[in-house]
Amino acid sequence: MPLSRWLLRPGRVVDPKESVWIFCEVLLLLEGLQRGMRSGASLPRGIVRPSKLLLHSDGRISFAPSALPGAANGGDAEAITAATVAASSEEDALYCSPEEAATPMASPAAGPSGVLGASNPAHAAAEAAAADKALVFSLGMLFFELFHAPGAAAAPANGNAPTGAGTSAAGADAAAAAAATAAATAAEQVASARRRALSDLRQRILPPSFLRHRPQEAALTLALLHPDPAARPAVSELAGGELLGGYCEALRARHRQMAAAAAAEQVGCCVGVWLWGRCETQAVAPPLFKQWQ
Repeated sequence: MPLSRWLLRPGRVVDPKESVWIFCEVLLLLEGLQRGMRSGASLPRGIVRPSKLLLHSDGRISFAPSALPGAANGGDAEAITAATVAASSEEDALYCSPEEAATPMASPAAGPSGVLGASNPAHAAAEAAAADKALVFSLGMLFFELFHAPGAAAAPANGNAPTGAGTSAAGADAAAAAAATAAATAAEQVASARRRALSDLRQRILPPSFLRHRPQEAALTLALLHPDPAARPAVSELAGGELLGGYCEALRARHRQMAAAAAAEQVGCCVGVWLWGRCETQAVAPPLFKQWQ
């Protein structure tokens, strides 16, 4: 499902381990994408948006097809068939860095992999470094959202069905309508609370409860959102740093194990098909040979 839907579900309660896992998955996704790019190329602008990231049932994160148009994003059939909702203008406004907000969207030529670059190597390297720092600002917004759940107090209430619900078709319809209204109200409350929290965060204002109960996460959030882009850590520094490096390395090992298991399963499947074909050929060949004679 889109990460935005997962984040905004009413009643979500933050699980710190789960949040760190997802954030490190995003870091490794970006790290892998950067590693596969040509030297001096920069990632597409606005790529770190919850609605452009897909959360899979096994905990993996991949880009939605809309995030990298015309490029392979490492997803599977689940990613291809999932909702490919593009980031809304509101989400872009909340997630873009101040320097991006002050700079109109450029239209440079895209390379064969769908990423952007420049013909002058020095200029391209400078642009890539600036894009990386802008990306980190968006990561700071995402990090905060993973550890702050505005929907925790907005779960739709149950038990409010009209009297007689369940005893007649009319009662069932009324109960369903009431539940749908409650869910829509809760979703709007979550969205409104999210807008307020992210708008404040862009001014470096964190909720008092967040500062009080999650001081380490608050410190990292503010570091990622530093007004001076040069003071923000790079994606590689985050993935290999003291705070998150251990988590990222554990995920890298898990990815290697999953890849090895998938490769072994594919080899086993191929061997099984070959053996089945051989047995079928041996069983059918004699009668056919007699017919041909």
